[in-house]
Amino acid sequence: MVSIITYPDKRLTRIPPLCESPVPQEVLDDLLAGVKENNALGLAAPQIGYNYRVILVLGRFMVNPVICYYMGLSVAYKECCLSIPGEEFTILRNTIVLVRYQSTDLKTLYEQEYRGHVSGVIQHEVDHLHGVLING
Repeated sequence: MVSIITYPDKRLTRIPPLCESPVPQEVLDDLLAGVKENNALGLAAPQIGYNYRVILVLGRFMVNPVICYYMGLSVAYKECCLSIPGEEFTILRNTIVLVRYQSTDLKTLYEQEYRGHVSGVIQHEVDHLHGVLING
């Protein structure tokens, strides 16, 4: 079972460096297990104790993700965070984002637009890579 780090643990505010070598399989396995065990839409490596710029959103690993632009309406989403168990927050998120990220082996660069609820999940997980916890 994967342990989720919870607030107020200071590791959640740590900003991981860019990944400059392939992501260890253990990190990927633990992210996947953490999502499955918690029936989550996404998870960031810092939430499970790894100092890597990696997120997993709806089954897709994103290494060194950067949101290139935010578009669309700013919509209020109800969000939960595994690192703040039992709480629900209403957060304003843009409905469209363009995300640039690398594959887990760093050999492929992707750039993809995401819309709707997936856009909000990506914004939430990228916030974790900036040491930002959800707040209402």
